Amino acid sequence: ASYGPIAMFAGGTFFDSPIDIYNATLSTWTTSTLILNGTFLAGIGAENKLFFAGGYQNSVVTSIVHMFDISTDTWTSMFL
Repeated sequence: ASYGPIAMFAGGTFFDSPIDIYNATLSTWTTSTLILNGTFLAGIGAENKLFFAGGYQNSVVTSIVHMFDISTDTWTSMFL
């Protein structure tokens, strides 16, 4: 998912929670952590926020949505 100069990469095929974050303005990489682990997430960016949703948690389909607020550098999770 990306918004403005920020791109985040999450999920994959292993049950872990690291997020790789690239800031194109600063040409830097940092990491963050999802509140709950998941794999095969879908992501999108809008309104200064990045969203990661769905996927699997412990081999079970999940309805959790992770929201990262770029301006406050905070995570929030909610369920569909």
